[in-house]
Amino acid sequence: MVSCFFSKTPPLLPSGARPAPPDAKDLLLGALTLARLGTAVHQEGDPAGAAVHLRAALAAQRNLLPGDEPHRDRLEMDIRCRLGRAHLTAGRPDEARREFQAALNVPRASAYDLERGQAARGLQSC
Repeated sequence: MVSCFFSKTPPLLPSGARPAPPDAKDLLLGALTLARLGTAVHQEGDPAGAAVHLRAALAAQRNLLPGDEPHRDRLEMDIRCRLGRAHLTAGRPDEARREFQAALNVPRASAYDLERGQAARGLQSC
């Protein structure tokens, strides 16, 4: 019987050790990546699949603290507009309307002309 080298290696983390919580840069990168992935899936013709990724992006965005990411509100507006467009494509105008309206209701929405315009146009198309 041959002994395996790997069976004798110690564990990388002591038992009970937990990875460090993600920092703001990790959360931001995760939210941005999920939003772009959702957009790509939507462009490939799967609005339902896109909505899954975009909702995950919103969940990641919510974990960002305003002090850690100054464009947190802008990111929320962008993700909500993407999610609204996915809902429209999937034939769910009520859900789309909710997302576009939520984008317009973000606390500092008036500071972001591009996203505010996208949300307003999306709302009109519902």
